[in-house]
Amino acid sequence: MMKTDASMEEFAPIEILGKQFGIKVERRRIKNAYARFKSGHIVIELPLHMGPIRSRTVTGLLYKRIKRSIEKNPNRYAQINHLTFRNGQSIRVLGRSFTIEIDTSQTAKKITYFLEDSTVKIMLPMKYDGEKADEKAARLAINLISEAVHKDLVERIENFNQIYFNSTVPRVIIRDALKVMGSCGPDNSIMINFRMLLADPKMLDYIIVHELTHTKFRNHSKMFWLKVSSVLPDYKETRRWLRNNLSTLSAS
Repeated sequence: MMKTDASMEEFAPIEILGKQFGIKVERRRIKNAYARFKSGHIVIELPLHMGPIRSRTVTGLLYKRIKRSIEKNPNRYAQINHLTFRNGQSIRVLGRSFTIEIDTSQTAKKITYFLEDSTVKIMLPMKYDGEKADEKAARLAINLISEAVHKDLVERIENFNQIYFNSTVPRVIIRDALKVMGSCGPDNSIMINFRMLLADPKMLDYIIVHELTHTKFRNHSKMFWLKVSSVLPDYKETRRWLRNNLSTLSAS
């Protein structure tokens, strides 16, 4: 159960990298109060049982705490947008170089897209323009590149799996996700965020190990982190960088 606490005093919006984000105060069936960034707002969550005086005090403290945290490291809270590509752009994905060619043609009656050697070629009819064209071209480019590097990613995952986990991984999926860097499904299928393929290999390897560890431990228990540490002893530094800089990973 959740409800917005309309009785709480107004708090000034918080700026994150030039954009203003408003504050929402919500009550939930939770034990402790939290402040977090989600759905384009700074949300302060309070337990349903917390009284009005205590609520005002806790809300004020959480507001000040998250404001300080944002001012200290705004990249951690920056809104993550879907990837975009531009005509003539060159990118490296899993160590492979790709060139993007996007053409919005007056003569094209249907969408055409294919990979020729290392060039991603996309032709869109004129009805696709502006943001609509950018979004469509990005989805097509990601699909083509993902298909091209999928085998390489599977091999990278299997190398870790065979040495450290010996788990059955039926599928590896690449997706342009906004909120997660990777995931492990109930059947041990692993999803890797496409933008992780643009990152330093050390960052990608952490996500791979993290998700493979979930094939053994479904939570983030002490045993989970001990297993991650046994494979990547310096994982904390990598994890901290990703938590603080995921929004900076792009195809540019």
